[in-house]
Amino acid sequence: MGINEPAMREVRLSRSDGTITRLQGLFSKNGWERSREELEWQFLNNPLSETWINAAESSDSLAAIYAALPNRFQLFEQESVCLQSLDTLTDEAFRGQGLFVKLASSLFGEAKSQELGFIYGFPNGNSRHGFFKKLDWKNYDPLPFLLRPINPSYFLPGMLKGLKLPQIKGFQVGARCPSRAELEDIDVEAIWDGFRGTFDVGLIRDRSYFEWRLAKPHQNYRIFALNDEGFIITNLMEKHGGRIGYVVEMMTRNGAADVELAYDLLEFGVRDLVDSGADAVLAWHFQHSPYFLSYLANGFLPLPERVRPIELHFGMLPLGAAQAVTRRDWYLSYCDSDTV
Repeated sequence: MGINEPAMREVRLSRSDGTITRLQGLFSKNGWERSREELEWQFLNNPLSETWINAAESSDSLAAIYAALPNRFQLFEQESVCLQSLDTLTDEAFRGQGLFVKLASSLFGEAKSQELGFIYGFPNGNSRHGFFKKLDWKNYDPLPFLLRPINPSYFLPGMLKGLKLPQIKGFQVGARCPSRAELEDIDVEAIWDGFRGTFDVGLIRDRSYFEWRLAKPHQNYRIFALNDEGFIITNLMEKHGGRIGYVVEMMTRNGAADVELAYDLLEFGVRDLVDSGADAVLAWHFQHSPYFLSYLANGFLPLPERVRPIELHFGMLPLGAAQAVTRRDWYLSYCDSDTV
């Protein structure tokens, strides 16, 4: 161990030992503000009530962390506990010592020993090399970004120049019109039971999951539902130099057979975001996922990597039965993102 190399120890968050305060200190020192409420929601109150964080400690301060979030996943015909890679941060004074790779490798080894299914995530441009080259992740790029342009003067003028923006029409008399809803008003389990057959690998999106996911602090989630046939969840945030709307999730009881219902839900959700001042609306939805045609019909466009507002990648490290997983097996939405 070098003279400045910190000793590593695994940190398990708790409310009593001041770890969250120390994490906040590390984030803040390195220009990344995280609220205590968000950290507790993510690492203490997640659906499995488990905390997966490896940290390198120097004296009484944290030199580096690697954190993951456990959750229940559909893995082909089975339910499996898997991890989502979340936060990797090394204090500026300790960079260049390979702490990220050491901490992540240690955590991955523990996950494998506990027979978890896989670890997946969305590395940014700074960490992609470490994940794909040093930690042997499978690369499933590109992320399935879809864009619904709204405001022509938004910050991507080069891409939007000359683009005719689709008109947002109101609902006609007699059309199916979704209404604002709360989670407790929706038969989430019935909708999920029908929707889950549309993919092989992805988060289990049942009621208990949404009760946690929609409790993320400081968000503006809105739910619109059509009876118990399906629902859409949106969010509006100040990001990327504008007011960005997000389709966080959309599910219908009959999956791919509900193309028209998905269209209605999308149209209503987008219209609400436009009325709230959105400059653009983003979604994550693969071409092989059930509602791709409904997105296209609502004016969403695949967003080329060269003009995306942020560099993100998609990959996973299989630990067991997940060795056979391909990109086409996956279902993703902004529910998978820890920033929306």
